[in-house]
Amino acid sequence: MAAAVVAGSMAPIAPAGAAAESFDVLVFSKTAAFRHTECINSGTPAIKALGAANNFTVDSTEDAAVFTDANLAKYETVVFLCTTGNVLNDTQQGAFERYIQGGGGYLGVHSASDTEYDWAWYGGLVGAYFRDHPGVPGVSPQFQVASVDVLGHGTPATAELPDRWTREEEWYNFRTNPTGKVRVLANVDENTYNPRGYSVPGGSAPMGNPHPISWCQNYDGGRSFYTAVGHKGVYFSEPLVLSHILGAIEMTAGAEEFNCTSYSEVTNLLGDLKDEGRLSASAYASLSDRLQRASVKSAAGHEVPATGLLEQFIAKARNQVKGDADDLAVRELLVQKATQLIAWEQDLDDQENAK
Repeated sequence: MAAAVVAGSMAPIAPAGAAAESFDVLVFSKTAAFRHTECINSGTPAIKALGAANNFTVDSTEDAAVFTDANLAKYETVVFLCTTGNVLNDTQQGAFERYIQGGGGYLGVHSASDTEYDWAWYGGLVGAYFRDHPGVPGVSPQFQVASVDVLGHGTPATAELPDRWTREEEWYNFRTNPTGKVRVLANVDENTYNPRGYSVPGGSAPMGNPHPISWCQNYDGGRSFYTAVGHKGVYFSEPLVLSHILGAIEMTAGAEEFNCTSYSEVTNLLGDLKDEGRLSASAYASLSDRLQRASVKSAAGHEVPATGLLEQFIAKARNQVKGDADDLAVRELLVQKATQLIAWEQDLDDQENAK
């Protein structure tokens, strides 16, 4: 990470190379259910300090009335900082959907996943809804030290994190596991703490490994990133937490590379192109075969074979998708997506080889 990280009252570290152009961030922290006072009161100034040290401006609010087309257009990304409950009305929701569809960014922090359960579009944006967390008397403490497996260091949000990140947190369990639908950046290892949650007497069942706690995705035209860290105010003085959040802000703002393409995304893209008549049945079958086989290899941790299959995907796209300008645009889109998946696989392979 080239950018500067500010921890607590420490003086900013001089950036080796902050983002080339300034951008604008909106921090939104309205709560309509449980209020994470520490997260909001410490996270807001921490993000403003990151902005001051890294060439971006930060506005903060709990007023949902700012969710209009004209106002959201001022910002490259919007941070939902420990929001809870139903925080936007229908009109405001529509404005935020249009903002993302127009290429905007979203970063959800901690209880942003405990927000807007009745708004399915938002559920897709955040990636998974909160279910519960440990905190069962006599069973599982609410706050526990656990180890997090960081999946590669090829994003600004993970560049400075160790392969095995051990820290205290209120570790969230989610209603669904987003693995396979998003690019998972970090998994908390359930073998290193007691994950049984408060929603069931005696403790809810663990999610099981892998248990994602940070991920990103291309979503409905925009950029989405979620991290479950950040319950206590003191966590916003941890340099690695700040580095993680800073990278996420820069990624979702488009100031740094946002390589969050997933196999699920490309699978859906192939289906959409076929249904729209922009991809022949034969090309669809051939490309889907390579993609599915690469996905299986990737899920098993076999990055090199997955990369080889993705290279075959690219060769077939270039050979089988030909014709007019639209055909060439489809071909280049498929090549771009496969190239991004290869970069992801190589990031994971590099991490393995460095151990």
